[in-house]
Amino acid sequence: IRRASGVPQPVVVIDALLEATRLQETLAFTSRGAFEADCVRMVRAHSQRWQDDGGVGLADYLAAVKDGDSDTGAASLAEPNDRDDNAVRLMTVFQAKGLEFPIVVVGGMANQIHSPAPSIGIVDAAHYEWSLAGGLRSPGFADWDAHDRIPRKNAERVRVSYVACTRARDHLILSVCGERGTAKPPHSSLLWDAMPRTDEHLTALDDVPVVARGVAFEPPAALPADWDETVAEVRARSRAPFIAAPSAGAGLALGLAPDSPAPTTEHDTPFSATEEGSERQARETRDGRPLGIAVHAALDTLVRAGGTPDAAAIVAASQEAADAEPTPVNASEVAVRVTAALRTDVMVEALAAPRRWSELYLAAPVDLDGITLVEGFADLVYQSPAGLVLVDYKTDETIGELTLAHYREQLSSYGELLRRVTGSLPVRTCIVRATPGTGQVIDL
Repeated sequence: IRRASGVPQPVVVIDALLEATRLQETLAFTSRGAFEADCVRMVRAHSQRWQDDGGVGLADYLAAVKDGDSDTGAASLAEPNDRDDNAVRLMTVFQAKGLEFPIVVVGGMANQIHSPAPSIGIVDAAHYEWSLAGGLRSPGFADWDAHDRIPRKNAERVRVSYVACTRARDHLILSVCGERGTAKPPHSSLLWDAMPRTDEHLTALDDVPVVARGVAFEPPAALPADWDETVAEVRARSRAPFIAAPSAGAGLALGLAPDSPAPTTEHDTPFSATEEGSERQARETRDGRPLGIAVHAALDTLVRAGGTPDAAAIVAASQEAADAEPTPVNASEVAVRVTAALRTDVMVEALAAPRRWSELYLAAPVDLDGITLVEGFADLVYQSPAGLVLVDYKTDETIGELTLAHYREQLSSYGELLRRVTGSLPVRTCIVRATPGTGQVIDL
């Protein structure tokens, strides 16, 4: 871009980058994409405003950005238009100056005041105190620190707190946690003397009812002697998994016998639910994610619609599913696999069934080695004349005996969950293998 013109303007560079990287389109598929895309537009608007004010050239713009990289500079930037974003606005006290909000929460007031003493203390134009490493100090340093520097620092903190508290129009939420008078007091201790204790401390305005009441301070009870051990135990329990998925060896928790024969073909993929990340890695190897996710999503859309979808509906559902994946997916390949799956006898019967449930959530309480819940989503359950049929979609190129044994255990767990919900096992449990060309049904 820089070679294309002698002195490129920042807006030209930004527009070229956005077009080349398709950043705005990509952000549309991320969890906070709308907000972040607005931030990108904010940066472009900033560069445009700089140009409109007479700025010329990318190098000068970058220098201006560097010079303005401070709290006050950031506060002058246009804010992203995130009014529809379900989030709390966070800002520093300095950024909030001059603004007002219906509800304000002042955070960090329970944090301890951190105020390290400087090495040099200026008392006046002809007098200074000093403090060196190893505890070496001038004779008057401690007195200057206690009676001059710290009071001035605390007065400034009170002024900053005043600015923060007066940003609230209707409601102010302020934490006063922490004991006053300790060696390391919290920030809220600076406001403690201003807190109303009785109704007489409140200012009553004419024709405005008093809804607040004084809060009497009661020192907190001492912590139990075994507090540290209790916290360590709770943290250990919180780190231990308590939910198992049918795809992660939940059969034992549901009282089912594991079925794990030795591998017999070169296509089998080793699987261990106990190794970090191994389940995801195995599924990526077998499933071809994100292709497998897109195929599942397209089938889900078509099954929920019901009836026999035509080619246009299949193409539209496949394109939508492919576009929804952050990683590029070939929509044509998704459509080919979805078409093959829909031609199987199981899917034809499912689409014609009077009752069917796509992506059905199933769960049951258990009790095994800390596991208290088994939960998962069945790809498809439908009502056939003989009873419920449980279907799972797969996109594996090949399925060997070891992989099939894992799928059998997984589908057995789903079947047991279905039995606990409905009172009966599915009359048929099968895999619909969505491969290019002809779909395959594997009964388990």
